Amino acid sequence: MPKKYFVIFAGPNGSGKSTLVKSFMEKNPSMLFVNADYIAMEEFAHISDLKERSWAAMMKTEESLEILLKNGKDVGFETVLSSDYKWRFIELARKLRYTVISIFVTTNSADKNWERVQKRVKENGHSVEEDKVRSRYDKSLDRLPRLLSQSNISLVYDNSIDEQKPLLFKYSIYSSNNVDLPQRLTPVTTLMTSTSRN
Repeated sequence: MPKKYFVIFAGPNGSGKSTLVKSFMEKNPSMLFVNADYIAMEEFAHISDLKERSWAAMMKTEESLEILLKNGKDVGFETVLSSDYKWRFIELARKLRYTVISIFVTTNSADKNWERVQKRVKENGHSVEEDKVRSRYDKSLDRLPRLLSQSNISLVYDNSIDEQKPLLFKYSIYSSNNVDLPQRLTPVTTLMTSTSRN
């Protein structure tokens, strides 16, 4: 039976996930990608209330993930990992015998992430309120151990230093699951060490 992959790109706002995701998806066009921010902008931009728009996007994200996983599709999913609804999709993927790969990108401080978000906004990227950037930074790191424990393959990168490649400081394969880095996907380690920073 061909292996199925659920790839989770996680980390606080401003860590550099989007640069990684863009490169990864370009090299793996058969993988379907789900991101609540993109869904909010593309499908719910007509909703003026930001909380209502965010809620609609989250509901659509959950619906899309469940459909894709149950249909056996390779799925990429980007998240700041600051809320708990994601766990049920990891549990579903494991139940459906997916290989779960988590790629966590962070920096060494919430100050650095806020600085990056401000820079992104100046370059016409999407904004996130400062208090959310800081609270999500802590929540994301608090949830990291659980993410690692539920993943078959885990990579954690420190993306703190501007204009340098991210530093891999944790790489784990849970051998009890008898999995290897997927051969039909661009190796994540190669991609991360060749991708520029935001």
